[in-house]
Amino acid sequence: MKILVCVLFIILLSVYTFSQNYWMKTDGPRTGVVNPIAINSSGDIFAGAFFNWYAFYEPGGLFRSSDNGESWAEINSWMKYIIASAIVINNTDQIFIGTMDNGIYRSSDNGLNWIQINSGLTDTSIHNLLINLSGEIFVGTANNGVFRSTNDGNSWLQINNGLTSTIIHSLAISPIGDLYTGTSNGRIFRSIDNGDNWIQISNNSIYSKVQAIIINSDGDIFAGTAGDGVYRSTDEGETWTQKNYGFNLHTNITSLLLNELGNIFAGTIDGGFYRSTDEGESWIPILSELENTPIYALTDFSNGYFFVSTSGEGIYRSSDLGETWIKLNSGLISASVESLAIDSCGNIFAGTYPSEGIFKTTNEGITWEKTSNGLPEETVFDLEIRSNGDIFVATFGDGVYLSIDNGESWTKKSNGLPRHSASLAIDNNGVVFAGTYGGLFGSTNDGENWNKISIGVNDPYVPAISINSFGDIFVGTHDYGIFRSTNNGITWNQINNGLSFLFVRSLSYSPAGDIFAGTFGGGIFRSTDNGGTWTEQNTGLNNLDIQSIVISQNGYIFAGTYGGGIFLSTDIGEYWTEINSGLSSLYVYDFIFDSVGYAYAATYDGVFRSISKITSVKDVEYELPSSFNLSQNYPNPFNPSTTIQYAISSTQFVTLKIYDVLGKEIAALVNEEKSAGNYNVEFNASHLASGIYYYQLRAGDYVETKKMILLK
Repeated sequence: MKILVCVLFIILLSVYTFSQNYWMKTDGPRTGVVNPIAINSSGDIFAGAFFNWYAFYEPGGLFRSSDNGESWAEINSWMKYIIASAIVINNTDQIFIGTMDNGIYRSSDNGLNWIQINSGLTDTSIHNLLINLSGEIFVGTANNGVFRSTNDGNSWLQINNGLTSTIIHSLAISPIGDLYTGTSNGRIFRSIDNGDNWIQISNNSIYSKVQAIIINSDGDIFAGTAGDGVYRSTDEGETWTQKNYGFNLHTNITSLLLNELGNIFAGTIDGGFYRSTDEGESWIPILSELENTPIYALTDFSNGYFFVSTSGEGIYRSSDLGETWIKLNSGLISASVESLAIDSCGNIFAGTYPSEGIFKTTNEGITWEKTSNGLPEETVFDLEIRSNGDIFVATFGDGVYLSIDNGESWTKKSNGLPRHSASLAIDNNGVVFAGTYGGLFGSTNDGENWNKISIGVNDPYVPAISINSFGDIFVGTHDYGIFRSTNNGITWNQINNGLSFLFVRSLSYSPAGDIFAGTFGGGIFRSTDNGGTWTEQNTGLNNLDIQSIVISQNGYIFAGTYGGGIFLSTDIGEYWTEINSGLSSLYVYDFIFDSVGYAYAATYDGVFRSISKITSVKDVEYELPSSFNLSQNYPNPFNPSTTIQYAISSTQFVTLKIYDVLGKEIAALVNEEKSAGNYNVEFNASHLASGIYYYQLRAGDYVETKKMILLK
């Protein structure tokens, strides 16, 4: 049964829930590395994705397409927490995934379920997977050489006899079944007995890491290296010749592919995508839009499609042997977005993590384009837009940048700044403030020069800056709480009275002037006296790691958490309600509102937009509970107050009572008839001693009792 009720009425009497999604995902921004890629006998394509940040890798998920890459869907959500480095599929459609840290997984049901298959593996950092015509699987590892399985991965045998280098970066099989492996020190080995024995064939003539190997029908061997381009041998590895005409100097080859016409394709980490039609004698760049895009994998499928997977640009497909290409990103990996900003024209800018720069949308998130010309590949922690449209960005690794042309180009403005910036704010006089990992800085000349501002402690990490309508500056720090200046930053006062957690990640103001501080570990605090005193406001919050707080013009407060999603308060923080329906990530870093009332959330899985506009009073569809339920109190243990939530599915006479361990009634919190709905009650135990207590709900024939702990 559903009824229409007013949100404000619900807030006063019960906990409201939305029967439909609150959030919808925008189409991006899309970024990250797509690699590897494989196809099964039914034509389903599987692609792994990850993020690469200063050589540290973060998971991006596993995706499947059933329409030749036209659209993609993430499969098995827990797979987003592993980093796929290799995918192969055998002739019975079993899928094998090699990971960077967790060994190998196998699925026998098209990716729905996975089991880890590491028996016999002494190295779980997987670089390569290969299946021969007999169905035997070969694994190249980061440190312990090559392994083989003859029983679909149930067990593995190390096969390193003759290998003098065991850091494996490539595996290949020739048309006659010989195995080849390339290693970190430029050595190439061949096995003619299924890996039982290996012989070095490169004769120390290659000096760079061998990242790709292919063998043509004539037996010519091509080796792609990390920095020295392509080598070719026409005499089974006795001699090698560099074949780099057309490449940039020191080209880093990530992948090689030979198609049925004998054309060779080369993907590079630093110079785009190339093709050779003369057995490597010369190389011609193709796909000009990928000129500066790292290419990670090239795959030629028997269905006539040819795929290129990239870093930051998703997947491209060709159906004419590489002559023309189509970009296919629908549903693919989204960037982790750290920061959002909106200009007076409604353009939204998204700063990404890790190291993917800035994206812009002009159509409410329907499409995104990268707008990072002149901006280094750094994480963007904050964006601030001045009233004239100038955009400042704070990066992790290269200070502050400025754009005066709507994000089309960027200029570094970091003279006097530390490398790592975290937060930005601009006052009414145009002074720009930057919070860094080494203190607070200010600039009076659009970032040309920065001066350090002493707030009273040495070099604090400053993740939050906020300036109220009176020009008072508030700074949130990692270990020292909050500081305030009422004279443009000349003098500062530490204002932590009542603030029990001192890692302050976010600061925001309500239209009435109340200040809200989001702390990492202690939840949310509110001040009604310009920071003089602070009061904890965590009722209803089940995650106290606050990343961001934003307040709409009508006073709605949105709180983004690290792992708990989004919470909403419509009563100046007195009570919070979780609003995660529609979100695919519960890691929320920032919010903005557009001029028509939509809310946008920056998450680990891209940008989400509220389905409905945020208005002061609106009718929402409220679904009544279908059963009785008594929830565990929160927080628990508690001191001195805690909140108890319960649900009743029909009108009943309800009692909610508190008892001590001897069964003595301590308090009657509810003792009246209640209509169907969700309710919450606060219990204050300030007059009680520490210990174990029980609370019992009775509603008709329903009786449930739970335990809670008071710790003073």
